[in-house]
Amino acid sequence: MDIPEPPKAVQEALGMLQNLHKELDFLATSLSFYIGDALCMPDCGLCCHQSFTIPRLSGLYIAVAINTFPKDDRKYIVEQLEKWLLYELPDVRYHYSNNDGKEEEQNRLNEYRIAHRLSCPLISPDKKCLVYPWRDTVCRAYCVTRPAPKECPRPYGKGEKEGDRRFITSKDTLESRRATLKAFLEAAAPEWLHEYWMPTIVYAFLEPEKWKKLYKRIQQTKYAAYHSDRLWLITAEDVRDNVVNNPDEAKAIDALTLEPILIE
Repeated sequence: MDIPEPPKAVQEALGMLQNLHKELDFLATSLSFYIGDALCMPDCGLCCHQSFTIPRLSGLYIAVAINTFPKDDRKYIVEQLEKWLLYELPDVRYHYSNNDGKEEEQNRLNEYRIAHRLSCPLISPDKKCLVYPWRDTVCRAYCVTRPAPKECPRPYGKGEKEGDRRFITSKDTLESRRATLKAFLEAAAPEWLHEYWMPTIVYAFLEPEKWKKLYKRIQQTKYAAYHSDRLWLITAEDVRDNVVNNPDEAKAIDALTLEPILIE
């Protein structure tokens, strides 16, 4: 099924998103050159053993790319997305309450963590990203604007040691592009900044008719994601400052490193 052509403002925003991706790729290349080694190990997929939320704009970007794939490849990807959507999470409620207090916020965060542990459905059995050239901002920023996790199998490079990985701390150009894109969409098409689970929004674009039939069977948290701008692009400074200012958040970050829930 063809994806409807997006409004002119959204088309312009897609170009701005590509420029943001190019900036992140440049930072990744620069960091790789500095440490004298590649940032990623072949056949690792560590960063893919989790799910994440993305803006509607990013979902369209990925969906448009998938829609150009050969029929069999597209069919396989749609099937994987559907498996993710229908995977049962017994500890997640079907509906949020109307209470917006601290307790409800904590409930949403806990449910986000549970769904976060689901592996990304866009990783192949041999641990290759099925949409690598079109992967999301948060994927490109992984281990670039924040240090690699302790589980990362990459050998330590120049200037690195155990517990001290190199990462990019200067984010002026990156933040400028991101702020410009966000401001543009807030003014022209704010709904395109709304965040959803990546498999959900991509599937909804690729298979809108199927989505209409499936969405009632899917837990609401897989659609109404945990809304936080930090989840779009988490930089090293964000992680550092948040842990310093909120010691309890350090435990929450550790909680996200639990064994992933793999979907067969």
